[in-house]
Amino acid sequence: MTLQDFFIKTLVDAIIVLAGTYLLSGVQVDGFGYAILVALALAILNQFVKPLLILFTIPATILTLGLFLLVINAIIIIVAD
Repeated sequence: MTLQDFFIKTLVDAIIVLAGTYLLSGVQVDGFGYAILVALALAILNQFVKPLLILFTIPATILTLGLFLLVINAIIIIVAD
């Protein structure tokens, strides 16, 4: 992944975070700058923490036929909060 791809993905993620503020009542972001910070936090957590969580929870993931990955995604979003 190039640096340009990272910036484009971060901007798209920030736009999605802003869209989430309008669609979901429990999500609140004060501006586009904060949305970019949330997108960067999610990118860092997805890059470093998510693989570790997947590695440690392989038995639960196999037992639930992969549905436990939804729980891991929810944990990543809660930590980014």
